[in-house]
Amino acid sequence: MAISVDQNLGDSESLPQLLARAEREYQLIEDGTLPNSHAAITELIRKFETATKYVSVLGLFSRNEKLEEIPTSDLPFLLLPAYLAKLFLKLNDSRLERLETAEIYIKDFLGRCKDYEVPGHLAIPFSLVSNSRGAAEIGDEIPHHSPVEILQNATAKRAAKIAALHQKLESQEKTAQLKKRIDAGTADDDVERAYYQNVINTWILELLEDLTFLQEEKAMLDHRGKLARGEKVEERVITPHHDDNVRRVVSLAGVLLFLLLRCTFVLVHCLL
Repeated sequence: MAISVDQNLGDSESLPQLLARAEREYQLIEDGTLPNSHAAITELIRKFETATKYVSVLGLFSRNEKLEEIPTSDLPFLLLPAYLAKLFLKLNDSRLERLETAEIYIKDFLGRCKDYEVPGHLAIPFSLVSNSRGAAEIGDEIPHHSPVEILQNATAKRAAKIAALHQKLESQEKTAQLKKRIDAGTADDDVERAYYQNVINTWILELLEDLTFLQEEKAMLDHRGKLARGEKVEERVITPHHDDNVRRVVSLAGVLLFLLLRCTFVLVHCLL
């Protein structure tokens, strides 16, 4: 789809050109070539927000579409909220507000990826994208689990993190290979489409990880804010991972250790 910004908002730069320029500047900041200053970040945010506004005005995307209905040339614009989320995470002023804005952009990006069923969308929990199609079909998780279930969940989460890391590395490697073909001018539309889908998949995995740390930091800042206001706070808010379930696991581990030591003592006593 040919898109011309000057027909809509009087700008001589086309929307693809604006996105390409903003992406180059983002990469230069990531590489350390450009300064990672507040002014540079906010200016780049303005460019991505402008591109987002144009995409909305032109109605490039609809939640009723399927991935195969989106032209290859439009796929890069799915990454706009991902870029904005990353940039807001770099800002330290009004930190809680910045985190909340980044979280909105992350969930918007993940929700669209879930709707379009892009490669990697199965890694996105429905609980993170309540506005996504099919989210209402999934019930809320039961908040209370037995200690054994908690240990099993912890093991499963560790395995999931390792699997996500391997998947991310594989996606990055495949993306690099496809990029070489595109730069060499030997890529057709299928190759370009595969390239953008792999890029999106890499962003999904990265932002899912960012979201975890973001929510933890939000909890810490919220706790500090309540302390500053003299409000009563729960101890578990200080470290989100150390909730009641974790304390039960620690208690169970202590009991098991005590029983193991006692059995060892009895066994040694019998042998003597």
